[in-house]
Amino acid sequence: VRTDYTNSRTDDQFTPRVSLSYLPTDDLTLYASYGKGFKSGGFDMRGDAAFTPDTVNGYAPEKVDAYELGLKGAFLDRTLFVNAAAFYSDYKDQQITAQVPYTAPLVGVASFVDNVGKSTIKGFELETRMVPSRNFSVVATFGYIDAKFEKFITYDPVSASYVDVSSQRAFQNTPKFTVSFAPTWSTDVAGGTFSITPSISHRSAYHQFEIPNALLDENGYELIDASASWTSANDRFRLSVHGRNLANERYKIGGYAFPGATYGNSIIGFYGPPRTFTVSGEVKF
Repeated sequence: VRTDYTNSRTDDQFTPRVSLSYLPTDDLTLYASYGKGFKSGGFDMRGDAAFTPDTVNGYAPEKVDAYELGLKGAFLDRTLFVNAAAFYSDYKDQQITAQVPYTAPLVGVASFVDNVGKSTIKGFELETRMVPSRNFSVVATFGYIDAKFEKFITYDPVSASYVDVSSQRAFQNTPKFTVSFAPTWSTDVAGGTFSITPSISHRSAYHQFEIPNALLDENGYELIDASASWTSANDRFRLSVHGRNLANERYKIGGYAFPGATYGNSIIGFYGPPRTFTVSGEVKF
């Protein structure tokens, strides 16, 4: 009853992509690419036109110019494989979903899709695989990302005007650093191959929503996993045992925070899976 309207829109966009590759040797590829991304606009069926009047106008398309430079190569007599990429993305009218509490004329929470102006994402990714022997290999990855809002325009119901709050906003679920390390040891056993892979991964601190919240935001965590498997020589049968989050790390993956008596002091946190073990069998026909 607070959002009763009829409207329509049509969006279109030319989205080219260009990629160039150069092979200085048989084991090395260098590349560069550019692509235009597009997500159409629309209307939020959960919008509240009384609290955010522009809900009736819908939200505009999201556009991005994405650039990437990278290499894929094999080195040291093909015992070291490297994939590396640097990227930069320039967003315009990025679409985000916001939850904003309000107390007038009613008490509630408005959830709506909105365009926030301009944002940039840049970073670097590295993946390496080392194979020093037939029975031993190591996979290691590293990721760095710097994502920020350059302009975040939102409607302020108190002043009944639009304001830029980019300095008070952060990208959702975007840790600055991600790291993983996983060695694998294997040997021939009972007419097949038996392998063991322990691994550790790290995610640095991140925000659950665009508005930072100390109650919900995750400070970063490490996960320790391990797996063991036996695969038959003809690759038809496989038996595996997996252990996830062996250190039983507690880490937040979502939640909502509406403290105070006005909103029923509703503070909810969602956590990742605890220590978990699984056994799996596979037969290929």
